[in-house]
Formats: sequence, C-alpha cells, structure tokens
Amino acid sequence: MRALAAVLILMSALAACDTAVDSDVGPPPAPDAAPVEGTLDNVNALFARSCAGAPCHVNTATPASGLDLTAETLCASVVGVDSNDAPGNTLIVSGDPDNSYLLCKMLEDCTASGSLMPLGAVQQLPDVGTVSAWIADGTPGCP
Repeated sequence: MRALAAVLILMSALAACDTAVDSDVGPPPAPDAAPVEGTLDNVNALFARSCAGAPCHVNTATPASGLDLTAETLCASVVGVDSNDAPGNTLIVSGDPDNSYLLCKMLEDCTASGSLMPLGAVQQLPDVGTVSAWIADGTPGCP
C-alpha cells in the first residue's frame, strides 16, 4: 500500500520541470490512465517529457543539482548513486522503491528536503507508477 501511495505521489510531482510537450514523446497520460510498463525506455520518455529544459535535468549543459536524467546517462546517474542534495540518500535503490530518494522527490508526502519534483507541477499517477514499477522490477535495462 505504501508503494502504491508513493507511486501516486511520484506521478503528481514529475510534471513541473518543463511545461512544453516534446513532440517526440507526446502528451502525458490522462490522470486516470493505467501506469505504463516500467521499462527503461518508458522511464526515459517520461523524464524527457517532464524534466527537460533549463534549469532542469535533461538536455541541459548544467543539470540542476548535478543530476543528469538524459537517456544516455540515466542509469549511471541514478542507480546506486547518492543524492548531491541529500547525502546518504540513494537516488535509485534497484528493487526498492520505498528507499529510492528520486521516487520520494516525486511524491507529495515525501519528507525529504527540497522541492517536490517536477517543480511547479502535479505529476500524473501513471507516470509515478511507471517509475515505481521500473525500480521495483530491479531497474531493467541498467547494468
């Protein structure tokens, strides 16, 4: 139940970094849509749509907090990596969504420091489910 709540909150947090829709990625899913399968490709598409542009984390020369969520670097940037903003918190703990700081930052009930992500937006629940499922499944597609 806690993982589901985390998924729902995460979804409401990812939409704020950039309000523009990337034509290659498409619009976000409807709020009542089922979560997209938790694959690396789907997570990359989500981050490209929700976390792109200055001063955010995708396709920018200086990603916020040094966190580059660009598809080519995603696995190396987040899986098993400590947060720059909250040392001692691992961004993604493969197989453990409840202890993954990046997922927490996407959830409204997160007690972590700093702002809910994406900034200024409410994440769509299916998006949170996609990231949570990817983490719970052991971050498939990452070494």
